[in-house]
Amino acid sequence: MATANPNFGVYTPLVTFFEEDESLDLQSTLAHAKRMAEGGVAGLVLQGSNGEAPHLNHSERKSLVRAVRDHLDPLGYA
Repeated sequence: MATANPNFGVYTPLVTFFEEDESLDLQSTLAHAKRMAEGGVAGLVLQGSNGEAPHLNHSERKSLVRAVRDHLDPLGYA
């Protein structure tokens, strides 16, 4: 099986939004992911350079990545 090369271009950090109770604000995060994708970036970097990853447990990390992917795929952003 061949491995696909990543898209060439600018990859930008995606801010993860949180609710007042420190739970994930997926609605705001997904809206922001869509805005970034519509802006023409080559890719998004989740949970990386904004410092939120250490504050998420494994389940939250998985659900965040899955939610963003499931949100952008039908919109045509691979």
